[in-house]
Amino acid sequence: MKKLLVVAVAILLTATWSFADDWVPTTMTLGIEDYIQHTFDGNLTIPVDVSGKPAAIWLVITTKDKGAEIGEVTNGHLDWHYVNKIDTTIYISAKTNKDIGPGQLIWDGTNSDGAAVDPGTYTYYLWAFDDKTAREMACDFVVMGHDWEPIMSKLYSFDGDHLPLPNPIFFGNYSWWDENTVGGQTFRWYLGHDPYDEEGRQVSVCSIYTLGPMGSEPGFLSIGYPALDKEDFDIFYQPCRDNDAALLTMLKWTYVIDGDAILDTDWGGMDSDLVFECPDMALNPGPWARDSGTYTDFNYIYLTGQGGPADMSWNYIYAITYDGEVQAAINHTNWYLPDDGEGGNGWPYYMDWSKNVANKWTIWGNCCIQESLNYTRVLEDVDDTEDMTIWRNTNGDFFFDSGFAADADPSWSCLSMDSEGGSTQGRHSSLNVDANDFNIWGTGQYGLANFGLSTPDGTGIGYMHFIDETVGDQDIRKGNGTLVDNGGMFDGLYWHRPSNEAGNMWVWGEAMFVGFDSAKGTISDQPKPSVEADVAIGEFSVAQNVPNPFNPTTTISFTISNDDFVTLDIYNVAGQKVDTLVNDLKTAGTYSVVWDSSGLSAGVYFYTLKSGDLSKTMKMTLLK
Repeated sequence: MKKLLVVAVAILLTATWSFADDWVPTTMTLGIEDYIQHTFDGNLTIPVDVSGKPAAIWLVITTKDKGAEIGEVTNGHLDWHYVNKIDTTIYISAKTNKDIGPGQLIWDGTNSDGAAVDPGTYTYYLWAFDDKTAREMACDFVVMGHDWEPIMSKLYSFDGDHLPLPNPIFFGNYSWWDENTVGGQTFRWYLGHDPYDEEGRQVSVCSIYTLGPMGSEPGFLSIGYPALDKEDFDIFYQPCRDNDAALLTMLKWTYVIDGDAILDTDWGGMDSDLVFECPDMALNPGPWARDSGTYTDFNYIYLTGQGGPADMSWNYIYAITYDGEVQAAINHTNWYLPDDGEGGNGWPYYMDWSKNVANKWTIWGNCCIQESLNYTRVLEDVDDTEDMTIWRNTNGDFFFDSGFAADADPSWSCLSMDSEGGSTQGRHSSLNVDANDFNIWGTGQYGLANFGLSTPDGTGIGYMHFIDETVGDQDIRKGNGTLVDNGGMFDGLYWHRPSNEAGNMWVWGEAMFVGFDSAKGTISDQPKPSVEADVAIGEFSVAQNVPNPFNPTTTISFTISNDDFVTLDIYNVAGQKVDTLVNDLKTAGTYSVVWDSSGLSAGVYFYTLKSGDLSKTMKMTLLK
């Protein structure tokens, strides 16, 4: 059973791109029980059905709905880990390898310290990736980036209404420091196209940007990856810096395939109110200080990576509306460490958003801080940062930190240093959050490791490497990575090609596929609640279909709070309506509808309930 992904949708489902797929990977799926009753008096057998790819699996147990009781906690080695009113990890298993087919995992009922867990209700997760199969080419023509320049490209797997795209889109910039590349080149690529057919690469040039290597010429310079528009994916937004004046703005462009992108002169720009000073440029004008990027959850555009010198508490992320207004300028002061002997300042420039909680982001940057934040309150009032931080990792974490010693110098860095002050290991690269809020962090110069993995509360699981990674030299950079996790046929990790001894990561990275999946269920000493108990009478709500997965029938229950016209429609992963179960005026109350899927192929489907202005979409899986 794939993870449950609930997404808000607009009033109408919009059409998405679709074409004959020349390349479709074999994805990994973990089938699990969504609810397991346990007596807590011995071992628990957890069934799992692995399909598609062999799986290296980790079992994670967390508290469930206990965040308010847990409150604020700081713990871990050197007090590196902080959680704030969220459920926390109590157990992480060792890796278990499973072949394709049914199997089981065993939990002995203890926590990570070996003590017996009290009877109660807990959340369990399985996270897995394919560590037996070599990476498979998905696209030979995208720039994945690496540890110094990770924000070259990103995979868009949802549309502006948070519905899954049938063919996710790679979108990004080509290297600004490559002398053979025209400045300002953006590219996009639809997954499913022949990975080796260059005709699938679409390029548009933002012609105002500087040409030439290393940003050596004055004027504008294109860095960081752009963000797509909520309504029209031919429109994108991009950071733009004036290197001489040390100013940053954003520009709005319309994509023109194989031509010059069209600049919207009425949105943003250096002569607008959407201009920010960049003190890091004034004091450190080298090109490496200019890693700006734009990210979007289709609620706001977030501008990151301005940074700041060591003597300034200046670490802003800007939330910007699609009308070009600054909704909030959020100063992440935790990233400023003035008590460090040399002064310490990093800036957050990797971000990825939760697909489960609105305005929740995980951020990472060039110092030893990882944070998950909920921006809901600060978006309404920039001074209201209460409960903004959900969890935080800082120095002292052995995970992603080679400079963890109490007397490390400088103490703000995660990199261990040699006698000349140079880093010796542990470069950081990309950041991705999957559908169950696991965090996948790209790594470089850390032996064989390609990425590290942490739980939804930031607890480190460990470092992983792909089966075809053979270069373990600490001096070799490793490439960037991203993922698709929308329940469709392209779900997987998309990573840089295998490293080589020359460490050549500079221009072409290729995107290569590796299967992965995560799944979520409940372990409890209580019987499974009935569907009726899950539905709050008097409120608009939609229950998860039962059973799920199913074949061929399943029951969908929902509650509406007012008399209204109601529709309940079924869609496939391509956004095509395949059935309508309800299309009628209903009085307030609770209803159950049986869907018979006979005649349809196995796969992921979505059901959308609409009642007046309210709408909710949920995912279900049909097995054959």
